[in-house]
Amino acid sequence: MAYNFLVQSKSNPRVVQEARNTDHVTLTTLSNVWIFLNRAAVKGFHREGYTLVMELLNGQKVRINNYFRDQRGPNDSEIFVIDDGRGYRVKLDTCLNNFQFEPTSMVPSVSSSGRSSLGARAGEHEADKSSLEASYQDGS
Repeated sequence: MAYNFLVQSKSNPRVVQEARNTDHVTLTTLSNVWIFLNRAAVKGFHREGYTLVMELLNGQKVRINNYFRDQRGPNDSEIFVIDDGRGYRVKLDTCLNNFQFEPTSMVPSVSSSGRSSLGARAGEHEADKSSLEASYQDGS
């Protein structure tokens, strides 16, 4: 199964990239990564080199390449899940043994020009958010 991602550069929040219908995304800078999926489907996380792997209950894996900056150092990129129109920050412990979904008011939206944006707060751009969600649900 393929998933949809939005990636926002932390150094330049106006830079937003989309990846659609894929099981991975590759980061080129510290980023906020938004994944559209049901959070109840997440089984756990583990590390493979510089890659963060999200394991799903159905056995599939979602990969975030270059999530880790080095083999041992801390990471400043963050993962978020969009589940049924609501945003959740994924809080991982240092060993990746435990994770939690923390509700966040920051959710992706689409501007009137159709460009994706991660600057909207929940409820501010309902029509735009619905448009984005519809495009992700139908795969367009």
